[in-house]
Amino acid sequence: MKAAASQSPSRCVSALVRPSCLIIDEIGRCTFDRDCTNLFSGIVDRRCEKEGPNAMVLTSNIDVSGWKEFFTGDGALLCAPGRIFDRASVFVMSGPSFRGRSCETLSVEAVPTVMRAKM
Repeated sequence: MKAAASQSPSRCVSALVRPSCLIIDEIGRCTFDRDCTNLFSGIVDRRCEKEGPNAMVLTSNIDVSGWKEFFTGDGALLCAPGRIFDRASVFVMSGPSFRGRSCETLSVEAVPTVMRAKM
């Protein structure tokens, strides 16, 4: 989102097209305005046209059918998810989360004490 507001969004897009694997975590965590949707679409388009390795890993707690709610724009801008899933392997996982599994929970109770003043 910072790239959309900066003077060099094309440089940011180029940097995200370059890696052989791009990981985008938590699709749906925030809503993209039109400029950010346009940048995202540009990244996807350029990565799909890129020669050589161009894997993308996307994660989300939201079903793909609900992703359109997080992108703002017309149909041309919203085609990025369609391009992503053109030759995709999709893994749907359900079950308990492993987050916090090693977290130790402690409970502390404050007990008021009364002290006598020495005279």
